[in-house]
Amino acid sequence: MIRIRYRDLAPGLHGKVERCARGVTVYLLPGLTGKQRKAVLRRLRQEASRGCGPGLPTPQLAVALGADWIRTNLKNTAAVVRLHPAGSLLPAAVACVLMTLLVMAAPVRIARVPGGGPGGSPAVRGGASAPARPVAGPGAGSGSTSGPGTGSRAP
Repeated sequence: MIRIRYRDLAPGLHGKVERCARGVTVYLLPGLTGKQRKAVLRRLRQEASRGCGPGLPTPQLAVALGADWIRTNLKNTAAVVRLHPAGSLLPAAVACVLMTLLVMAAPVRIARVPGGGPGGSPAVRGGASAPARPVAGPGAGSGSTSGPGTGSRAP
């Protein structure tokens, strides 16, 4: 397995290959241009073909380069989200979507109390000692504020 990592190297050295227990690691100097990077990888492959280092098969190197490209782009995206003020909108949007999905997926059962108020509306239950009273519907009552169904209790 080939891995690509970035490390400060000796002056004049843009890339280096090391064999380790889990495969081969290619160390590149950070900040190389595309042409420099291609040249370093070509030089390292040529050295490997002459026996001056571990082998770098093309298919494995291509997979390693693809994984490195993805990792680099994810790091850059995370840096933009972390540093830019609008970047906090993305985590907030994800949280809102997740909460909405949770509410929509939650099993909700609405039970009606038998003998409810007018129009089949559910009855309001008081404490353990208070009897159940129906909720006053719209237009019900004479408009007084001390009648039944207004929430006032007699002492």
